[in-house]
Amino acid sequence: MERIVDPAAVALWGRAGTVESAEGIVDLAPDTEDEWLLAENEAAVVAEAGNLLLMPDRVRKLNDKDADWTRYARQLTERALAVKTATALRNKEQMFDTGGKLYEVCVACHEKYYIPFLEEDESTAAPRAK
Repeated sequence: MERIVDPAAVALWGRAGTVESAEGIVDLAPDTEDEWLLAENEAAVVAEAGNLLLMPDRVRKLNDKDADWTRYARQLTERALAVKTATALRNKEQMFDTGGKLYEVCVACHEKYYIPFLEEDESTAAPRAK
């Protein structure tokens, strides 16, 4: 995640929507063909990462009935491919909307698998020096 998904997803989300600045509202969407191609490539990386998460040694199961990992990985791929389609169409609004849906699956998965890991890690970590 840290080396493949996060850099691609963060860069991709940084290319959609608007931001208000001192100069006014700034459109973050790609302006040039090169920027659109970068966004399309980033979406492809995130989509393929969903496939990597389905490899047998990467599947996480908390119990036999837990299929969330597989569902989240498949949704990651499906939603990233929807973003890739939007970038291929050079459609800023569709890119923003599909990027939001991609973000939703990332948050849901992190809530179940990443945040508990961080909390567990903090509870077993040695006290920090002040």
